[in-house]
Amino acid sequence: MSGGERDYFATLDAALKTAGIAQPVMVIDRDRLDANLDALAAVAPPDKALRIVAKSLPSPALLRHVTERLKTDRLMTFSVAMLKQLHGALPGMGHLLGKPVPVAAVAALMEGEPGLRKLATEVVWLVDTVGRIRQYDELARAQGVVLNVAAEIDVGLRRGGFDPQRNLAEGMAALAAADGLRFAGMMGYEPHLPALPSAFGIRARAERDFRSGYGRALEIARSVFGEETVAGAIRNSGGSKTVAARAGDDFINDLSVGSLLLKPLDFDRVERPAMRPAAFIATPVLKKGPFRIPGFGDTRFMQVLLEGGAREAVFIHGGHWLAKPVHPPGLGYSRLVGRSSNQEILVSRGPVAADIDDFVFMRPQQSEAVLLQFGPLAVFSGSEVVGTWETFPPTA
Repeated sequence: MSGGERDYFATLDAALKTAGIAQPVMVIDRDRLDANLDALAAVAPPDKALRIVAKSLPSPALLRHVTERLKTDRLMTFSVAMLKQLHGALPGMGHLLGKPVPVAAVAALMEGEPGLRKLATEVVWLVDTVGRIRQYDELARAQGVVLNVAAEIDVGLRRGGFDPQRNLAEGMAALAAADGLRFAGMMGYEPHLPALPSAFGIRARAERDFRSGYGRALEIARSVFGEETVAGAIRNSGGSKTVAARAGDDFINDLSVGSLLLKPLDFDRVERPAMRPAAFIATPVLKKGPFRIPGFGDTRFMQVLLEGGAREAVFIHGGHWLAKPVHPPGLGYSRLVGRSSNQEILVSRGPVAADIDDFVFMRPQQSEAVLLQFGPLAVFSGSEVVGTWETFPPTA
């Protein structure tokens, strides 16, 4: 760890103590977040809209900050509960559902207060089968409304949706015949591409299949709905690991991104746009001392054999998060003792540069689930905690 990183965490530790924080907390570095947002804006062409993945940044204030800085009003939403939360917290946003939801959930939304009924006719729902098209159409006609829908297309992920080579034409025909539905676009998600090996041309072939599959899907849509309708429709793709690659595809006009803006560990291999980690778990040290293996006394041989030579241990407030310790340097999880969500043990081969009540900092592996586990987010800027951002309830 460089001297600059040590100074950074020392400043963050002092800021949390000054703010009176003495429990596990998720810290958002607003300055780093802003730099990440600017880096994203620099690679996004002006002819493509950015759509923020709400589940990955599950805080109304965080989403407001992100959308305002990026000058976008588009969100990708993943449930009716989330949709209702966002409608109340961030009115006026344009929503594309990121997955199909049961028609009963859509019906329940429409049977609520008048504002929610109107919302149901404004968002873009995702349909993935002919059967779901017919369900949504039946609901819309029974309610006397028209629902906007986008087709989920399988461009290689193999997670459902219409296959452009097999059954998309049938789906588009069913949609065209549905009086209660309006074609609003397509979504083709492709997170599998960067995960594929480059050996033997596997990834390059999958990239070609993605482009040809999406191209074929658009051809089918144009043949059914016409050039003008498809030109004005949502043509969504991309994600945090692929947003830079999709920025260069002229057939895409709607780019999704979320977790990358905080750069959790799972996104460390993303090179473009260049971003820095902006979210950290901070948790106090409760206990500290020599590492001793339960049941084996102080036998150094057993420590070397069973725990890789660990000498010191700290017990932290809470634990068992999807995260990796990054400061103080040298800390890791105990293979022998295991994980704990109460007082998790962290071990080190050398001296631990933290005392009781100092903070251990961890980088989360992902954002969407982990950000919801600590209550309000602590917002860090400059050298102090400048406020908090509430999160959505886990049910959203």
